[in-house]
Amino acid sequence: MSEEDKLQNDILLYYCENIRPLLLELKLRRGDDHLLGINNEIRALNDHIARCYSENITSQQRMEQLSKAEGHVRRLILDCFKQLNMDLFSKIESIEKKYYSNLWLYWGENGEFWEQYTSFRSKAQENVLLAKKKEAFDQDEALAKYEIAFQCYREMENMLLQKKKELCWSRIYRWGTYISKWGKFVLITFILSLIASVISLFLIG
Repeated sequence: MSEEDKLQNDILLYYCENIRPLLLELKLRRGDDHLLGINNEIRALNDHIARCYSENITSQQRMEQLSKAEGHVRRLILDCFKQLNMDLFSKIESIEKKYYSNLWLYWGENGEFWEQYTSFRSKAQENVLLAKKKEAFDQDEALAKYEIAFQCYREMENMLLQKKKELCWSRIYRWGTYISKWGKFVLITFILSLIASVISLFLIG
């Protein structure tokens, strides 16, 4: 097998084993209509691979095309992880805004749910920040950090999905707390108004 054949096989194998599963997950989460940048990278990758089959292409020219294809593969997997991390972060943030209450702190034995959940969140945010700093000069390191963040966000998502019943109760509790606080506010306001009215009557009298 020639050096070019080996490199081409490595590129295609890497795409199938590492990128394709991420693309499928992205399409399931947001649909094909919202993958414009990623689809452009795929088209560019396919274009460089296709040029390797041009008539009379030299070995050097083929290596140049494969080298460009490799660059698109690196950008493609980085984009996949970045997009997935954004989607997961948005979904988790939406669930927190809708369902969070103090009950989350007591789920599991000795509040282990909240301890694990916040640990994953801190680790994910830390690795996203590190990845952004590394991306300009060390894409391999950035990729590793983005992947760690992705795994953490997915763990958080799974933890929330396993708590569907608890989340419903948490929302009810949250509304109950809000109504209770509002009721107390209204009651206190009424009592203070009543006292003020009584005092004013005595002062007038």
